[in-house]
Amino acid sequence: MVVLDLKSQRILVTGSAGFIGSHVLAELVQLGYRCLGIDNYNDYYSPNLKEERIEKLSLNDILQSVDLSDYDQTLKVFEVFAPEIVIHLAAQPGVRYSRINPDSYLRNNVISFENVLAASKAMSVSRVIYASSSSVYGPTDKTTFVEANRGGAVKNLYALTKRFNEDRISLEEDIESVGLRFFSVYGPWGRPDMAYFRMIGSALGLWRFDRLGSGEQLRDYTYISDVVDLVVSVVSLTQVPRVLNVGGGQPFSLNQMQILVEEFFGRPSTINSLNRDESEAMETRADTKLIESLGLPVPKVDFATGIVQVCNWAKSIPAETYSQWILSSK
Repeated sequence: MVVLDLKSQRILVTGSAGFIGSHVLAELVQLGYRCLGIDNYNDYYSPNLKEERIEKLSLNDILQSVDLSDYDQTLKVFEVFAPEIVIHLAAQPGVRYSRINPDSYLRNNVISFENVLAASKAMSVSRVIYASSSSVYGPTDKTTFVEANRGGAVKNLYALTKRFNEDRISLEEDIESVGLRFFSVYGPWGRPDMAYFRMIGSALGLWRFDRLGSGEQLRDYTYISDVVDLVVSVVSLTQVPRVLNVGGGQPFSLNQMQILVEEFFGRPSTINSLNRDESEAMETRADTKLIESLGLPVPKVDFATGIVQVCNWAKSIPAETYSQWILSSK
């Protein structure tokens, strides 16, 4: 891997009150980069709890509230801070919520993306690193998800907006960019709508876990520290690919998750079986060959190890705080 010394340059991180964004921003600051974080603090889950997370990461002094769907606000930030690298992680996540509130996805994943792209062009940003998703992979008969093949048509609006981002930025030949296809990022203080948090809550006796389908669905869970290592490494690459998987290629099922969580807490979960959501993939499994060929750090924390870290965190905080965190999501 050939790297550049970029620590004299300015890096703007959007979505930096979010799970991935806050940890990426904290690591860049720790490494000595000059950074600014921005976020719109939307209410997909509790803004107060987002503030608690960024306070724990000591990010308050370098994080501003900005609505990227407002181009004037966006451009002003770019003009004042003059970033040379943009890490655009702000987005509206969630497959199922995209059916409930499609406007949020168009505003935050399409209009905001376009505004960041326009401001980057106006200020001659040298590199844009942005959040794509494993959801861009449509139906495929492949056992792994390879960057060069996105498969068939996707079945939900969230995935469609992420495909749009990849296709839209590919038209801009003057901007060096890479889309990071994140695979089920998890960890303490993670996005509270994720299944592993509700599974843990069930084992804690807080609620019944609504399992969609048989529990055999496979997800390539990627621990937050591995994600941060890979994103930071991409910052300093001399050349970047158009898209890159961010996953380790070792999926776990909901049923395997249940066994691990129940073993940790020494008590059974309470499961409520529902029909599977047909708009979601049955399996995700990142191909890691491109990561390896670039000399980037391949995600290495296996789920059995990572979920223990999450369980320890859940056990260490008051049950009321845990419930507020999880139940605050849409």
